Amino acid sequence: MISKNPVIALVAGAISIIVAGVGTFYSVLAVGVSDGPGHLTAQFMLAVCILVALAALLVVVRSTLALWARL
Repeated sequence: MISKNPVIALVAGAISIIVAGVGTFYSVLAVGVSDGPGHLTAQFMLAVCILVALAALLVVVRSTLALWARL
């Protein structure tokens, strides 16, 4: 079980996915317009945003499964 209250985990995960999605969008734009050292920084930011989005997705999936099991 992910937490004592999977609803809180579901809401927090959904908000995290939205935030990470916005960050990923702007990081993709930054990769497209950057060159030189800024390009490497933009690629790093994009990778981190994708990892955060995947971690938040894992939280949402696990809390959804916990809620589904309670039905």
